[in-house]
Amino acid sequence: MCYSRNLISGAFIYYVTAGLFHFHVYVLDRDGVFRSGQRRRPTWETIKDQIWLAQRSMFCYVALPVFSDWLIEGGYTYTYYSVSEIGGFGWWLFLTLVYFGTVEVGIYWMHRTLHTNKWLYKNLTGFFRPART
Repeated sequence: MCYSRNLISGAFIYYVTAGLFHFHVYVLDRDGVFRSGQRRRPTWETIKDQIWLAQRSMFCYVALPVFSDWLIEGGYTYTYYSVSEIGGFGWWLFLTLVYFGTVEVGIYWMHRTLHTNKWLYKNLTGFFRPART
């Protein structure tokens, strides 16, 4: 149930935000981004490829919160219902900053590694891309 909820919600958020971004860049301000000539407009093939990649990878991304829910419901991690349970606002702020700092640094290094390690980039992104004929 959680997985279905996350998949539907993730697809909805992706298509709404990507649709609004596309409308803003390619319809409202169609010459603004590409005016200098340094950037070329992506082809429809590239746009469709990126949509396909995002949709296929979403099946993996939405599983992460399901795993988190399982950890919480199984009692493997704590869930706090008020700031006082953590030890006050100071501890809440500290733990939030540690969490976001750890997550963001981890995401940065994973992303950077994908771009600098050609074998990983080829094999992991190839897994999510459609086969070319």
